[in-house]
Amino acid sequence: MVNITMMFIGLFVFLFEHISFLKARPEYICKFSRLQGLDVSNFAQTEGLKYYARTFVSALLPIIKAAANKCELDKLCLNEAVVHRNRQVNEQIFLDSMPIFIDFFNNYINDQQNKETMSKILTYVFKTIGSQI
Repeated sequence: MVNITMMFIGLFVFLFEHISFLKARPEYICKFSRLQGLDVSNFAQTEGLKYYARTFVSALLPIIKAAANKCELDKLCLNEAVVHRNRQVNEQIFLDSMPIFIDFFNNYINDQQNKETMSKILTYVFKTIGSQI
């Protein structure tokens, strides 16, 4: 589990630094309290980014594991929606972010069936969380 977690953290840091969710959507930097005052030129190597990578991974791994169990998956999505209600996040932000994350994983995953599965999971999760914020 630790190796998978570290791999996902590395992937997420890579996503934010290079493929860059925040470079694609710099207006969202202000939504992350630990990145306040930063911009696309200086957020990449901050401890705040590493914190969000760990947070993302700790939420994503259980979601992926629960993907085959709709009841459990829906519960995890609701929990994430509740967490995000207290942040400056809304449904549209989740919908706008979804293709960036799907593209990232599609570029990382080699097997076509796994790409399609991950895309379906992320689409369901982002839409479900977004609709419950």
